[in-house]
Amino acid sequence: MGLIVGIPTIVSIIYSEWYSAVGFLLAALVTSGAGYAIQRLFYCAEEPQYNHALVIAASGWLAITMMGGLPFFIIEHGKIDKV
Repeated sequence: MGLIVGIPTIVSIIYSEWYSAVGFLLAALVTSGAGYAIQRLFYCAEEPQYNHALVIAASGWLAITMMGGLPFFIIEHGKIDKV
């Protein structure tokens, strides 16, 4: 997911949209860092049981949704309004 979020960073740099490039880059770093941390944390975990499948799938979809919206949240809240 971090690599997929990082692709718009390249497009933003090509079109000189620096405010969105920073947002996409930060989101890619946060997503990749979270994925790496979770992978290291649960590397030696035992195999999940069949009855845990629904919780695992629902948590995965929720995490992907939140990580997919992260760049837009960062871009919107990183703007400085000049009044």
